[in-house]
Amino acid sequence: LLIRADDTILGEPIEVEAELVVLSTAGVPRSGTDELATILHITRGTDGFFMESHPKLKPIDTPVDGIFLAGACQGLKDIPYSVSQGSGAAARAATILSKDKVEIEPIIAVVDPSKCRNVKTTCGLCVRACPYGAPLAPEGDALHRRTDLCADPKRLGGRPRAQDRGLPL
Repeated sequence: LLIRADDTILGEPIEVEAELVVLSTAGVPRSGTDELATILHITRGTDGFFMESHPKLKPIDTPVDGIFLAGACQGLKDIPYSVSQGSGAAARAATILSKDKVEIEPIIAVVDPSKCRNVKTTCGLCVRACPYGAPLAPEGDALHRRTDLCADPKRLGGRPRAQDRGLPL
């Protein structure tokens, strides 16, 4: 296969011999994926596509239990691979949905008033530090809000919890 083209930098025609030529358009994530990632607490890669827990061991799982990925939401893929991922995600979801009862351990994020320097003013430092905005309180009360996401650092994609970062709670 002989490819002829005009090199705009050199300003002259060029010829290149090739065994295979692939034409591909650039793929970008759909607009609104940043908002969806925030709502679902799913991490995204530098390319903007959703990231799986582990590319080899958990290619359809996310760090959030019960949320699975398939197809082009992780990047451009061919149809057979997307279909196989969709089947895998459906099987993983069916496992959860086939149970009569799903128990979720209620975890409460509570700020200890004896350790918090700003309980009365509710400065919001812990809210800004928490990737899920979990701490919340009525004015003058110790900060608290129900959440199960910060209980297990693996659910955060290995990110440390606020108390592990040494924040003044």
